[in-house]
Amino acid sequence: MQTITHNVSAKKLRFKRLRAICTLAISAIAISASASAIESNLPKVSAIPATVMEGDKFSLLLTGTSPDGCGLARDSVKITGEEITVVFIRAGGSLGICTQVLTPFSFPISVFDAGTAAKAGTYKVRIELAPIERNSQTVNKLLAFALVPVTPFGKRPILPESGQWSYEEGGPHATSGSGVGFNIERQDQVLVNISSLYGGDGSPEWYINSGTLVANTLSSELFSVNGGQSLFGAYKPVKEVQYSGNVHLEFNSPVHGTAWFTQPIDEGLISGLKLMPISIARFSFGFGVGARALTTRWALVGEGASAIQGSTLLLADIANPGNTAWRYVSGDYQLNCELYAARPALLPKSCSLTKSGVSVANFDQIGYSRMRGSDAAGLSVSMFRLD
Repeated sequence: MQTITHNVSAKKLRFKRLRAICTLAISAIAISASASAIESNLPKVSAIPATVMEGDKFSLLLTGTSPDGCGLARDSVKITGEEITVVFIRAGGSLGICTQVLTPFSFPISVFDAGTAAKAGTYKVRIELAPIERNSQTVNKLLAFALVPVTPFGKRPILPESGQWSYEEGGPHATSGSGVGFNIERQDQVLVNISSLYGGDGSPEWYINSGTLVANTLSSELFSVNGGQSLFGAYKPVKEVQYSGNVHLEFNSPVHGTAWFTQPIDEGLISGLKLMPISIARFSFGFGVGARALTTRWALVGEGASAIQGSTLLLADIANPGNTAWRYVSGDYQLNCELYAARPALLPKSCSLTKSGVSVANFDQIGYSRMRGSDAAGLSVSMFRLD
């Protein structure tokens, strides 16, 4: 049995460790790439295998370091919808005598019983520690958090659009408001995010994280950057890069998602985590609102459908049947889209494209800049915004 501990005595990372930074704009990416390589000692939970498809089984691996003499035992594993909760108890009902000698641990956790498997979606994994004395007034302590994306069979992972993102009013996690921003830049599978937030005293702060997407998610360490050049001041390099927790980005569509922020509560032997989910969406300030944002010119490109190569569609509204569907037309083409029933003001959930009544493609990823889908043969088809 193992004890989980947090050793965060080396939280502050000095800028002298970071090299080859020429300008502040470039340094944002360079800082993140360099600082992310410096691992914190917080427990981590990951999925095995790292890439999971619908119908697969996966297990969890909890790793970290613990002081000798303290023990943990797994108590329960529970799956509720897309949430997996693993509860540990202190071995023998007490903490035991902890020493200062830290020993690495690796704790495998089985998740699925016989006859069960992963469903499409993004599992939220919570590793919790139950209190020694359980009663109605006590709650479990969150030790670790992770996202496990499960890609639908035959589908491509969701790729977020680059641009300015903000808090999504009316999203599933009403934990924030206006004034919060996220500058997300994706190049291939690599993503860099700069979060514009505020300190406890209300002063503006910006944080940076980066990494490689795993399906539709990114989990990485979060760093605040302090002491750099002022707007009209003489140049001076960034003074300090400070570890500020972790962020887990989950994208439910190319333009919607959730940022799950975690941060240690304290530096104790068995510290807990604070968890803050914020609903986020790409900020549309020029494309228009909801389904009307798609009424513009698009280039239609497909891998195998040579007849559509280079086609340009000028989508115009021809019908708005209510809160469930939206229809567009462009010459012989017609695009029929399904809306989110509970939130019809969003971009459509999915769309099907026909030409003279014959199916051309089905799009399951709808963004402001690109729609992604496939034809009847399963080959990739995209529409790219031209205006």
